[in-house]
Amino acid sequence: MTENQHVNTRLLNKINKLDPAAFSEAYDIFSEKIYRFFYWRTSSQEITEDLTSQTFLKVWEYIRQGRQIEHWSSFVYRVAHNLLVDHYKAGVEKKEVELIENISDLDNSKDKLNDLIDHDLNRQELISYIDQLPEDYREIILWRYMEDLSFKEISKITGKNTNTLYVSLHRAQTKLKQLYENS
Repeated sequence: MTENQHVNTRLLNKINKLDPAAFSEAYDIFSEKIYRFFYWRTSSQEITEDLTSQTFLKVWEYIRQGRQIEHWSSFVYRVAHNLLVDHYKAGVEKKEVELIENISDLDNSKDKLNDLIDHDLNRQELISYIDQLPEDYREIILWRYMEDLSFKEISKITGKNTNTLYVSLHRAQTKLKQLYENS
């Protein structure tokens, strides 16, 4: 998938009219992002695959009920976020990191965070520092740097205003730097 691919208005209109081919095209464009979203948070291939499937099933059910999606990215991430919250509310614990090499573009994401903390970290060190952050800091780091979402998109997903998100990201960056410097 290239960075330029996205679900445009034309495709979204077809999806809202229950066009299965259009939905399939949107799935092909977006499924890797949702997979990566879940994998960074669960570290389990099995759970990630299950939650990714559930996300797109819920999105399809939503439009089958006659509802319209106005912004694909925000809506799909919101569904994914809600499923993840439900997953953890059910008492499922995080598992050890596995198959991290199977996620494409991870090196680019790692580079973004390396720039953030001004040091060369290997993948496992980076994950260990991110895992030590409080949940809200970890989330903003992952949304912004791993998922490459804008503050406006994160705001739509979380319901938080962009100013709050800016402050949270700054605090998360500071905490991440502290974790690195204190290790």
